[in-house]
Amino acid sequence: MYAVKPFENMLPILVLLLASLVPPAISAFDGLRVDLTHVDAGRNFTKFELLQRMALRSRARSAMLVSKAAGGSANSISATDVPVSPNPYEYTIGVSIGTPAQPLLLMLDTGSDLIWTQCQPCLSCTNQSFPLYDPSHEAFTFGSTNNVTVPNLGFGCGFQNQGNFNGIAGFGRGPLSLISQLGVGKFGYCFISYDDDDSKSSALMLGSAASLNGSSTNIQSTPFVTNTSQPTYYYLSLDGITVGTIRLPIPRSAFALQQNGTGGVFIDSGTSFTQLTTVAYKLVRSAFLSQVKLPVANGTAEGFDLCFSLPSSPSAKVDVPKLIFHLEGADMDLPRDNYMLQDSTMGLMCLAMFDSGSEISIIGNFQQQNMHIVYDLDDQKLSFAPAQCDQL
Repeated sequence: MYAVKPFENMLPILVLLLASLVPPAISAFDGLRVDLTHVDAGRNFTKFELLQRMALRSRARSAMLVSKAAGGSANSISATDVPVSPNPYEYTIGVSIGTPAQPLLLMLDTGSDLIWTQCQPCLSCTNQSFPLYDPSHEAFTFGSTNNVTVPNLGFGCGFQNQGNFNGIAGFGRGPLSLISQLGVGKFGYCFISYDDDDSKSSALMLGSAASLNGSSTNIQSTPFVTNTSQPTYYYLSLDGITVGTIRLPIPRSAFALQQNGTGGVFIDSGTSFTQLTTVAYKLVRSAFLSQVKLPVANGTAEGFDLCFSLPSSPSAKVDVPKLIFHLEGADMDLPRDNYMLQDSTMGLMCLAMFDSGSEISIIGNFQQQNMHIVYDLDDQKLSFAPAQCDQL
């Protein structure tokens, strides 16, 4: 099993008190679209290497989130623990901070309520190609090309940092998160396929820009579930899973949010691959084993638990059963490419899903590829529809 390296302590301070914040005019951000960049973009990794890295990040991210859930609120601003390696995040947002503007990349994180970056004076900071932020300069510009400036934004400073990123843009449900401070009521994203070329980009959308296109015929919505013990995360009610034509006999308790705040299911921008509780994962794995008519292969080199050997002929048809997540009031019918990985070079096809090893299940971003996902904070619901994300 993958072991997360020891946690390093980050000591953020709140630069501005929340009580002193002046909410920015909603019109300044309503309709704003910002490009998202994948952490592995432009680094010339092979498909095999990309999958390895995604699997490692997924396990690291899950361990971090499960640790937070077990240790108390993820909303604390007194200290933030971040694993040193691998980087447990997936997408970056270009922003500028200070006067004159200092460009940097923050990690998009729906599992955090904090906004922070490395600041002066820094006792231990990661390398970056531009000056550290000076807290005496307060301007925060959202987006690397949009140049929409946020006045009086409350964010944190990291003075003792480890890792390979410049900071975090928290999009969680708490009052200190970036999306809460902007006050636009909703946000959305659309992740392109993980193996699309670098000329394409995923998108983050705020306010009206996040609204699903009325021409879509398959818009579905499911309510958020509140976990008072973990108010940051976007919990959902997952009622069951279908593989092929069979709805699996997963007990409702496998996905239930308990009164003490443990368990449950949430959707996350930073986890690569979906992770299910052991009882649910075993049933999903067994269903694919019985329904996929290919020899089982060893996929541990790529970091996956269940893999199959592809036919030697590239033209051979490979049938794969459907996968549907039955949410409250909505069915997330996943395209094949969102749960089955094929690496023709390695001759493998692998299930892009893991056992979480805990009471928590997480819907990862790989399963969200080419879906327009909208987090409606006003109506407290998640909406989604199929989309060609590189064309939004």
